[in-house]
Amino acid sequence: MRTKWNLCLMAMLAGCLSLPVNANVSQPPAPPAPPAGYCSTIYNELQGYLDTFNQTLGNPAPYPTLQIAQLQIADSNAGPGISNPDFLSSTMVQVQALKALGFQGVKVEVAFPVLYEPFFGSTAAMQPYLDYYTQLAQNLKDIGMKLVIENNVTLSTGTEVGWGNVADYYRTLSWNQFVAGRAAMAATIAQYMQPDFLMLSQEPDNEAANAFQPNLNNPIFAAQMIAAEIASARAVSMNIKLGAGFGTWMGPYSPSGLQDYLNAYLALPLDYIDMHIYAINTEYHGLSNLLNNALIIADQAAAASKPVAISESWPWKMEDGEFNVLAPDTFRARSTFSFWAPIDTYFMKTMAKLANYTQILYLTTQGNDYLLAYQTYGGTAENGGAANCTCTTESCSDGEITATENSMAFDAAQVASFTNTGLAYYN
Repeated sequence: MRTKWNLCLMAMLAGCLSLPVNANVSQPPAPPAPPAGYCSTIYNELQGYLDTFNQTLGNPAPYPTLQIAQLQIADSNAGPGISNPDFLSSTMVQVQALKALGFQGVKVEVAFPVLYEPFFGSTAAMQPYLDYYTQLAQNLKDIGMKLVIENNVTLSTGTEVGWGNVADYYRTLSWNQFVAGRAAMAATIAQYMQPDFLMLSQEPDNEAANAFQPNLNNPIFAAQMIAAEIASARAVSMNIKLGAGFGTWMGPYSPSGLQDYLNAYLALPLDYIDMHIYAINTEYHGLSNLLNNALIIADQAAAASKPVAISESWPWKMEDGEFNVLAPDTFRARSTFSFWAPIDTYFMKTMAKLANYTQILYLTTQGNDYLLAYQTYGGTAENGGAANCTCTTESCSDGEITATENSMAFDAAQVASFTNTGLAYYN
């Protein structure tokens, strides 16, 4: 369920750096009202959930939560290109832009098995990737940036797959081999990158699907893997903060519900619990509000003397009944429309308030393309978009809509053009 930044986001950041904070930045047009029909149904439902949640949070005192940016260019899911000799210099240009914008650190996905020698077949074949990530980590330390590493699994399905051979490799691994590989890679990251925060697992349900390891759908086995990773990481470093977590969309039903995973992870010698927030609706036959699940996680972690963090968050544009029915790609495509800007801004402010309320270690936002550009909604009764809140004026294909959003965000970056959401975030 991960939502990725456009690789060209950093160009926007570099462009906006030439503008002082109080510059006379051109104000974009006010966003249109949500169109009548199904889009308004979704909009009003999300608005109601955010209203209710904000009432629960009240007005908490400010807390020094680390503001972390996802460094998408360095995401290992991008594929072999990250080993190119000139890739590090391009990465650091973007890091400097993020630092100048005010971010205190970056989050990088370094996913299994990209630093695991058996995947490559030799140490020499893996070395360029190890060199890249080792030097990146050192460069970040040199400029005073915090480093958060998300060590999950490399994607094997979907449009973001960058390693064509990873699915075949996963199928060769038994459960014990998979656990041993995850533990070995955790030790490699701890030894060579020495991040400030290392997440040893995230979204076990999606890791299970991508790595063909159904045992991860059982919290007992998931905790077993994390325990092996903890032991390996601690063998080379006692200073790194070790965490693990799950999405707030986990169901309430045992034996593999949110409470089961939370209990299993809290029993581990982890330093903190991490979470991802996308769906904010009430699901599972009204038994679970997925925003309130963030408070359940934070409260029970606090009772166990463990802080929490949010490494991914953005509101999925969906009605309650679409959860686990429509694909995540549909929700991402819907998010591109300009009428969502007030909801997106409201969500970001809500996450900031949640960070204060629960004293979150760090907070990362995922919907950064929409700081640059939105698309014009074009759903009609004739093209079918009015019935499900899809379609731009040009296309009704989720893939095409997302690709167009990437292109528009890139173009906006070149001229430091921002949406209302972007200006709210910048300010």
